[in-house]
Amino acid sequence: MRSRRDMELDLLKGICGPNYVIPTRQAVKAMVEAKYVLERNRAIAEIQKVAAVSLTSDMWTSINMDAYLAVTCHFVDDNTRLNFVLLGVQQFPQTHTAENLARVKASLMEEWGITDKFDVTPVLCDIQAKARKLGGYFRSSILAKEKLVSVQKQLGRPTLKLLQEVETRWNSTYHMLQRLVDLREPVGAALASLNTEITTLTSAEFTTISGCLSLLSAFNEATIELSEEKNVSGSKDVPLLKMLEQKLQEEMAKTAVAVAK
Repeated sequence: MRSRRDMELDLLKGICGPNYVIPTRQAVKAMVEAKYVLERNRAIAEIQKVAAVSLTSDMWTSINMDAYLAVTCHFVDDNTRLNFVLLGVQQFPQTHTAENLARVKASLMEEWGITDKFDVTPVLCDIQAKARKLGGYFRSSILAKEKLVSVQKQLGRPTLKLLQEVETRWNSTYHMLQRLVDLREPVGAALASLNTEITTLTSAEFTTISGCLSLLSAFNEATIELSEEKNVSGSKDVPLLKMLEQKLQEEMAKTAVAVAK
């Protein structure tokens, strides 16, 4: 009885011709590595053309209980299309802490030459840091917490708390900034009556936040849609991408008009 390998060889020769020589394992490995280098260089060249990128990561455990980490780079290309490149997939034996994740991401960013494409807007980083500080103050100080509640009641508004972002969820930053905008007046009034050096954001910083929230609102909606457990999300991918593309084009048009003025 003929072996499966012999039948596979006959099939290949039938497709490729009787003189076809099956490449060796070393030859196949060399071809795969050459293709990888070619595609990686192409991806690096594409990333280098964009002004800024964003990273997402995913972790899972194999059937052998080995932990793996995949890091993907996302960016908007010259045609305002959302694009992505997989930076790497590797074993992750360390504990799943933010510090270890950040260390691996930093290594990949340096390897791909994209370290300088993060934090390219120091103004936004300062605003984010101030928002975190405000949230931390009103959550840790009982006096400040009670004062914020009192001011909201005096203004006849529902009692809300400032939110803190979570490093592993990008839209938690969106919600933190949105809540700060919603509580702009009560937070300012509460701080004015408290003995603290912490100050609220300036009018210019709130204007900047509003612009960011306008741009990111569509991304927040898309994130919520794709994160729901009881709904099928696969069929939503294309409509959501089209929606995000349209939103980006609208925001770019607004920016162009504002610059022209």
